[in-house]
Amino acid sequence: MDTFQEQFDKAIRQYAEKNQYGVSPIPNHVHNGTDSNRINQRDVIANVGYGTFLVIDASETFVIKNIPNLRRLTFKGFAANNAISAATKRVTSNGEANFGKFFSFTGTGSPIVVTIANVVPMSFIQHCCSMYVDSTDLTKNRVNASGANFMNSLDDTGATVCSLTLDSYINDTLTITSVVGIDWKIQGVLTLT
Repeated sequence: MDTFQEQFDKAIRQYAEKNQYGVSPIPNHVHNGTDSNRINQRDVIANVGYGTFLVIDASETFVIKNIPNLRRLTFKGFAANNAISAATKRVTSNGEANFGKFFSFTGTGSPIVVTIANVVPMSFIQHCCSMYVDSTDLTKNRVNASGANFMNSLDDTGATVCSLTLDSYINDTLTITSVVGIDWKIQGVLTLT
């Protein structure tokens, strides 16, 4: 009678003969921090998603705690001017932040050459696109893209009227800053996955 290890080795060899791609046998090992890297339990558990509806009418910094293993933050919503004379002014905005190992780089012309001099390491990136609409004067409509916020709303003059910026994600805690102009309000859905 074969030992468990011998049965396992035979199964691997048999499978490798039938599989056109082959199988790379993995030697016995323990994730103990010495033989192989120790694996954190939260990295093994399947990712959990969270979602909330936001209504923000003042500039503030707020904190969301106990969000482990975050990979992406997504915002879909709009900013609206609530002044009586400006009730037709809206900015739709879609943006996200991604977490991991990223690099930001700058360059001009084409091709852009990425070098050590123009690369900055980052633990997250954020970006958004938005569109300002004034239904009483369509000539004032404009589009905007930002790489510095996950929500950025500009008015017809190009001034920022509302924004949401991810400040940090440290130890399962998100810190977000909102900037809200006078008579403006942000509404939307924030999804964390």
